[in-house]
This record gives sequence, structure tokens and C-alpha cells, in this order.
Amino acid sequence: MNEGNTFTIPERSIQTTMLITKLKEHEEGELVKYAALNDYIKENVQKEAYSYLRSARNAVLIEDGARWETVLNVGIKRLTPSEALHASSNLPRKIQRTVRREKKKVQRIDFSRLDKEDRNGWNLLSTYASLVSHISKKKTQKVLTEKIRTNNAELPPGMAIDTFKSFK
Repeated sequence: MNEGNTFTIPERSIQTTMLITKLKEHEEGELVKYAALNDYIKENVQKEAYSYLRSARNAVLIEDGARWETVLNVGIKRLTPSEALHASSNLPRKIQRTVRREKKKVQRIDFSRLDKEDRNGWNLLSTYASLVSHISKKKTQKVLTEKIRTNNAELPPGMAIDTFKSFK
């Protein structure tokens, strides 16, 4: 058992290290077929060796900023910056669905049975969920998009919050 809060970080497996090396060899827009990856590590990256490929993709993303996406039953493709941006474009909807689901869970908690500190926590979570839900709405995104176009840069949080003050 670990003493205190220390633990050993496991080393990367040989297969993961090999896949990282292989993925780093490829340029943006290139497709690497599963068959080639299977032959390279002598295991099936779609089945028992999937975790090695997942770890390699995460490592290459962190180390080099290279994003790889699945091409169903064919292989994986290294995305160009434009493709990576478009692949992330569903983020607001994904966040909104998650927040809506979690807010329903919070709303089902019996507020009357909470102590004062927990009630504050409940109110915080409900407020946060409402705020994120509001920010994720299409109308809000349009206003925010226009503000970003005007500034031609990412908005600082204070300026983004000021943009939302006009909404009721």
C-alpha cells in the first residue's frame, strides 16, 4: 500500500513506445492502416492492443500536439490543424448535454436534508450548470462569435462575461 500520497508511475510499455515512434513518423493528413500497426507491434490494435494505441495517441498529442482520429475499420489519420478544429466543433453541444444531465442529478437531491455547507454547494453547482447551459446556447454563441470577430482574438474571461450581461 502507498504511504501518504505517493505512488509509482508505471513505465510505458514497449508496444506503446513503438507505436509512439511509428506515429511520429507520419505527416499531417496521412492515414496509417490498422494492418500496418498490427504488423509493427505483432498484436491487434483494434482488440487486445487497443490500450497501447490509445496511450500512444495521447502521448503524441501531449508531446507534439499531433491529433489522430479513427477512420472506422481502416486505421487512424493524423489531422491537420483545420481538421482538428472541425473535429472539436461539437464541444459546446457535448458540454451542454453533460451539464443538463448532471444538473438533473443535482436537482433530484433532497435540498431540505442538506446542512448549510452542502446547501451552498448545491446552489453553487446549480448556478454553475445554469451558467454553462446559458453560454452553450446558440444565440449566446452567435453574440460571442461576433465579439470574437470584432477583436480578432480569444476573449479574456472578463470581456466574455461582460458580453453575457446584455442577456436576460
